[in-house]
Amino acid sequence: MEAGGQKDQLWVISDASFQILDVVAQSGGSTHEFRIFNESRVKEQFEQDEFGPFILLGDGGYGVQKYLLTPLRNPETQQEQMYNTSHKKTHNVIERCLGCWKGRFRCLTKNIGTSLRTAKNIIVACAVLHNLAVIWKEELEDIYFEEEADNGNGQHEEIMTEEKGHIFRQQFIQQHF
Repeated sequence: MEAGGQKDQLWVISDASFQILDVVAQSGGSTHEFRIFNESRVKEQFEQDEFGPFILLGDGGYGVQKYLLTPLRNPETQQEQMYNTSHKKTHNVIERCLGCWKGRFRCLTKNIGTSLRTAKNIIVACAVLHNLAVIWKEELEDIYFEEEADNGNGQHEEIMTEEKGHIFRQQFIQQHF
């Protein structure tokens, strides 16, 4: 999404019903999603255990945390492979949510043509209206999808991980797979 010729970086959390739970729009397309998350109120809330047993799924660009599960770079066991498959299928919800959101509001697929501040307000307003459409079960005629980005070689890389996150992820795999 662009505003005034500058690419915005979006960071979005959605639930399984495609409702947008949090959206952050920042200027500068080179800002890494993990950095946006690291500076977010949501991260602080997860660290203070305000969300109880809920967890986030992130791609390999995020560091694994006790509340943020990422795919394993090199799964070795069948359990780990099943975990990665489940993670990929479940994480796909955000891609589909973004596709529905952009399908409803085509202005999000191109240069909005306003100041960055106005563009951010438009993005948040579109998120609110999208949520109302989800609640009211409004149908989409067609959906816009983007391909999931990776690091160019088909694999995701883990960065800035936390030991507790690795331990939690292994326990999660053992318990659920």
